[in-house]
Amino acid sequence: MIKIFALHANENWICDSIVHDWNSHNSTIVTSNPIEADIIWLVASWLWYTIHPDILKQKKVVVTVHHIDNEKFNLQDFMNRDQYVDAYHVYDELTERKVKMLSNKPVYKIMYWYNPNNWSYPDVDCRADLNLPNDVKIIGSFQRDTEGFDLKTPKLSKGPDLFCDYVESLDNVRVLLGGWRRQYIINRLDKAGIPYNYFEMADRGTLIKMYKSCDLYVVSSRCEGGPQAVIEASLLKVPIASTDVGIASEVLHPECINTEAKFDNIEKYKKYVDFNYNNILNYNIEIQKQTYIEMFEYVKKAGKQLWTI
Repeated sequence: MIKIFALHANENWICDSIVHDWNSHNSTIVTSNPIEADIIWLVASWLWYTIHPDILKQKKVVVTVHHIDNEKFNLQDFMNRDQYVDAYHVYDELTERKVKMLSNKPVYKIMYWYNPNNWSYPDVDCRADLNLPNDVKIIGSFQRDTEGFDLKTPKLSKGPDLFCDYVESLDNVRVLLGGWRRQYIINRLDKAGIPYNYFEMADRGTLIKMYKSCDLYVVSSRCEGGPQAVIEASLLKVPIASTDVGIASEVLHPECINTEAKFDNIEKYKKYVDFNYNNILNYNIEIQKQTYIEMFEYVKKAGKQLWTI
C-alpha cells in the first residue's frame, strides 16, 4: 500500500486545510513520518527547503504549484528544486502550461476539492446575525490585498486596485471584507466614503454567513492559484464575478468573467448561480481524492528522476 507524507506550512493558509482534508479522508495511506513515506507531497512549492536533501533524493517527490507570478518568479529557485522533483501537480491550465515550459517532469492537472461537510447552508438570517443592513447591496472580498511588509503597498497580483475601481463605480453599496492585510482597500474605501464591515479572521461558520450576506462576491486578481473563493461562492450559490485567473474559467459561467475586472451591474450575476453550482459538484473531495491517489500511484511506479544541476 502506498504511503504519502503531505507537508504544509502551518500558516492558517489554504494549504493547511488541503492537508487536513486529505489526511482525514485518507487515513490508511497517509503518514506523519517522511521516512516511512513512498511519496513526499509538498503542498506548497517552497516547502522543499524544510526537508533534508537526502530525504528528497530517496523519496518520490510531488510538488503542487498553485500559480506562477511572472513578476516574482525566480528561475534559479525553481531549478534548484526541480532536481529533486518527480512530478508536479497544478490546478489550472495556465499554470500547467507554464510549468511544462520550465521542466520536463510530468505535470498533473487536478482541480481543488471541497469538503461538503464544511459548507452547509446556515439556517439563519445571515445579515441580521452579522449585524449587516438590508437596504444596500453588499459586495464581498475575503483575501488579503497588501504585500505585508508595510501594510500599505498593494499586492497587485490580487487586484485590490481593480476591486476598488469597480466598487467606486457603483451606487448604494457596502463592502464586506475578510482575511488579513486589507489595509489598502480599507484606505481606498475610507477616501471614497464607501461603508464596509471587516471580519479579519472569521471562523468557517462566520465565513459562510459572510458569503451568504453578499449580493456579489468579486475576484479581481491578476494572478491566482485558485482562488478558493470560486469554489466556495459557487457551492453556496452566491453570485460571483471574476477576472480570468486560475480555475475561474473552468467553473464559472463565461458571463461571470471579465479579464480587466470591468464588471457589469450586480444584478446580472444572480442568474448564473445554478450554472456555477452544478459545475462545482464534481469537485467533492470523495470524488477528487481518487484522482489524486491515481496520480500518486503513477509517480510511485515511475523511476526516481534525479538530475543534478
